Amino acid sequence: MVTLAKKKVLFFVTPNCGGAERMTLLISKFLNPLIYEVKIVVVGPKVGSIESFIPKHMSYVHFNILNKWSFMTLRLYNFIKSEKADFVFCSLMYLNVRVILAAKLYGKCKSIVRCDNYLHVLRFDDKILVKYVYKLADKIVAQQDEMRNEFLDYCKLDKSKIISLHNPTDTELIDSMSKDSNPYLDDNVIKFVAVGHIMSQKGFDLLIESFSIYHKQNSNSHLYIIGECIHNDYYNQLQSIVMSFGLKDFVTFTGFKKNPYVWVKYADCFVLSSRFEGLPNVLLDAMYLRVPVAAFTCIPIIKRMIEEGVNGYTAEPLNVKQLAFAMEKAILIKSPKSNFKSASKADFVNLFEQ
Repeated sequence: MVTLAKKKVLFFVTPNCGGAERMTLLISKFLNPLIYEVKIVVVGPKVGSIESFIPKHMSYVHFNILNKWSFMTLRLYNFIKSEKADFVFCSLMYLNVRVILAAKLYGKCKSIVRCDNYLHVLRFDDKILVKYVYKLADKIVAQQDEMRNEFLDYCKLDKSKIISLHNPTDTELIDSMSKDSNPYLDDNVIKFVAVGHIMSQKGFDLLIESFSIYHKQNSNSHLYIIGECIHNDYYNQLQSIVMSFGLKDFVTFTGFKKNPYVWVKYADCFVLSSRFEGLPNVLLDAMYLRVPVAAFTCIPIIKRMIEEGVNGYTAEPLNVKQLAFAMEKAILIKSPKSNFKSASKADFVNLFEQ
């Protein structure tokens, strides 16, 4: 009996545990260990908080690099060559282009990249890199149709090369972690929760202003912001905003939490206040946990994810008064349900069967 050699797949992530990193790890778990040898590659100056989310049965290696300018592509080429990889996979666009080039230089493995955001939010130099390097990828995953169309138009890609797949939800992980006990000390307070890195993209300054509008009508309410501080200047700005609205005792920054799901599960409403997103995993997670949601329609697909009055309410981008009203209405939804369809496990496994 002949035993076929396993296909080796390298999944590249950064030390942060953002949506792109977490989605990369979820996709790595879809591959059958009898067919694929999976290795997680953490690219950055340290392993960081992502280590907590790497499945225990998977091997990982720290690819120590200070920044993307440190002869990164050449070093990635040498690493991929030494690993004799059959596939490489990455979900962060600045890293995607370098992984694609390194794989192409090696010549014996295929590159699959997932776009973690829209092109128009990138810096000019990064957009130019994407425009010319993405043509060399073997397969490109966009998170929804609008994103796919933007890449097709700008990069002039072959339509067969790029596919639209909605982010899957890590139901197994969420089911397991959401069994933990209620983290809130006072269950009689109306609890709004937001999850994300403390950075301007997430619009927490707008969220605090929206919460202040709601709080004036109902002082028995509290806002919890779950996430790691990425930019100290922005965090200091948020603290100033909290103080200016007199909300010191009503807004809590919890910092990074290994289990954000339990905070979402026991909240009365999940709020997405982002200025822009690719496809917000935290919103999908909240919907799966059957928690009412309120969100800015910062990207078109949010209007398809949220059915007004069924699983939440929406507000126009940056409109803090509308978001406050959406929060007020969302907490009245008693049994939210979602009809939004994510991509299946098979959809992603098929990418590696080329």
